[in-house]
Amino acid sequence: MRPSRSLFFLLAAAVLATACSSSSSPADVTGPTPLTVADLVGQWNATSMVFTNNADASQTFDLIAAGGDARFTMLTGGKVRNFLDLGDFHDQWDALVTMNSSDMTLTATPAESTRPVQHYAFTLSGTTLTLTNKDATFDFTLTGATGVSATSVTVFTKTAS
Repeated sequence: MRPSRSLFFLLAAAVLATACSSSSSPADVTGPTPLTVADLVGQWNATSMVFTNNADASQTFDLIAAGGDARFTMLTGGKVRNFLDLGDFHDQWDALVTMNSSDMTLTATPAESTRPVQHYAFTLSGTTLTLTNKDATFDFTLTGATGVSATSVTVFTKTAS
């Protein structure tokens, strides 16, 4: 089984977008002290990573439920190391994350020029971060075929500071 590269780019961005805050209410996140990449420093593990086919919402795939593992470590300054494992497939990559807390979006720019820049909407509730990318692609056949247009929703939990 081999998910498309877009899945991995999505994960990289998702990992980079993960954040934690002392507040769990959205009003506090966008209040007088905006969320910054410094709030994201730590280790994060995905509890779900669901892809939904944009042309057929009944077609979904949850990478974590299928036995996959997605995690990332955010370092000071927005640098992130991403990890993705599914069966015999293992990938890791580095990226730089920037965020806009006024519109709750983040951008992950991979260190490798062959990986695309990813943009995510995010929500944060305590130590749970949800990243949504409506412009993802995913190979629902898991055969290495070209991915189709999909929306990804990844939920991360902070496991260490």
